[in-house]
Amino acid sequence: MIKRIFARMKGILMLFAGSIALLAITLMLDFKTFEQFNFYRDVDVWTHPILLFQLAMVAIVLLLLGQVIGLSVKYYFAFKKLDALFPNNEWERKDFKEKADYVDEKFEAMIVKEVLIFYGSHFTVIPLKELKEIHLYRTSTGRRVYYGIKFTFKTRRRSFIPNTYGKSLEDGYRLVRKVAYFVPVKIRDDWKNNKSRK
Repeated sequence: MIKRIFARMKGILMLFAGSIALLAITLMLDFKTFEQFNFYRDVDVWTHPILLFQLAMVAIVLLLLGQVIGLSVKYYFAFKKLDALFPNNEWERKDFKEKADYVDEKFEAMIVKEVLIFYGSHFTVIPLKELKEIHLYRTSTGRRVYYGIKFTFKTRRRSFIPNTYGKSLEDGYRLVRKVAYFVPVKIRDDWKNNKSRK
């Protein structure tokens, strides 16, 4: 389980390790600078550029730590659910994707035995029977309009919003229609008057 999580989080773990290394360097340089020039005598500690940069690095490290912990927990439960739904490591086999009932390369998603799996950066496992509603929503910021998909569940599970960046409305409709084909689910469509988007 741990190896699987580390393999999927390789990028953010490298970023986290790099931020810690950079923080360590700033701490070391800060110490040497103050020791050599005795800046504490004439400079306000809380407005010194080095200390401000140091505090910024601490904030970045803590933010990344939160991301690492959050993703670790998310991936743990996703892998745990996969193991429960597909015993004997069935989902790890090379032909697992080939045996899927539906594969969506745009969303990096597939449906296998009424289970929707997002296998890309938004790794998530959704048993279709748990779905309560699919909301096709849109939000606007100034002249920009964002089109999103929100999966809500019958349980207390948090809603899931896949990444729709770079996908057309038709791509989104294709995925939603395919999910509705496998299991009856309520679809709330706020896109229907905006099909002109390519």
